Amino acid sequence: MKVAPLAQSSWVDEALAISKKSKKRLALDALGHRSSAYLNRLSSGVLPTARTVRRVAEAAGIPIHLVPLLQSRAGHPEESLEYLAALEHVGRVFCAQSKVELDPIVGVPEGWVAGTTWKVGDEPQKPRPVLVPGRTFEQQPLLDPSDPLRIIDFVVLPRPTALAIDLAILGFARRGDVLSSGNALAFADLMKRYGEHWSLDWAKKIVGDAGERVRLPRLLSGARDILRARGVAASARRAIASEFVQAWADSTCLKYARQRRETTYVVVAETGSVSPHLPALIQRTRQSLFPPQLKERK
Repeated sequence: MKVAPLAQSSWVDEALAISKKSKKRLALDALGHRSSAYLNRLSSGVLPTARTVRRVAEAAGIPIHLVPLLQSRAGHPEESLEYLAALEHVGRVFCAQSKVELDPIVGVPEGWVAGTTWKVGDEPQKPRPVLVPGRTFEQQPLLDPSDPLRIIDFVVLPRPTALAIDLAILGFARRGDVLSSGNALAFADLMKRYGEHWSLDWAKKIVGDAGERVRLPRLLSGARDILRARGVAASARRAIASEFVQAWADSTCLKYARQRRETTYVVVAETGSVSPHLPALIQRTRQSLFPPQLKERK
């Protein structure tokens, strides 16, 4: 049976879905254009400036903490590297304040967000011994790959750390990763889960108040160096840098990063396999599917 190729939504489509505006209205509010022609060009793969993406995000009502994600999706991943590092550092500050450890595999070992109740099937789960505050931590279920409706475990992370991993996974598709349709829903989910208007300046202040300074970790620094390299096509630099960023997400909390990857992509590049959380009808081979290449503006 021949199946039609999977459509990849553009960052403009995602901004439109969130804004609930017409394309003409968004073009007018964001760019002052009376025609949607330029937004149509951006939808087709023309590379915008980072400033243009910020203006579209603002007009679409996308909060400040998700603008770096939209910029990454639009072809400016370098804009978010320092933000990822800052969020992860804030997470470590929150762990120190709560006197808990952050394990790179499981998050907070034996962690449980105080006051939350969960069921696995019909059975209520007993809170685990290490209690953390819901204001600064979140508890996410880990799903059974063979049955996405069944919870098999939980991961507890500082909320800024979870957001950093979400941004890294959703904003840095590797060559061979195929994003699922409905990425606007992923944006909406992040807007709901992280309603605070966390900015880079906010994160730097939290870290600074703790007597520390935000620095790019080795893998994010490697991604930055690749993005700055010359003599290699921008699309290739972005794809290679994304490998470093997603490796950084894995090194921050492997269980959570894997879960987010499986629910974000139809095809996962590291294995060439189809995500177990998506219907069998959309199964494809990795070799025949690649993300659309952004065209450089001359």
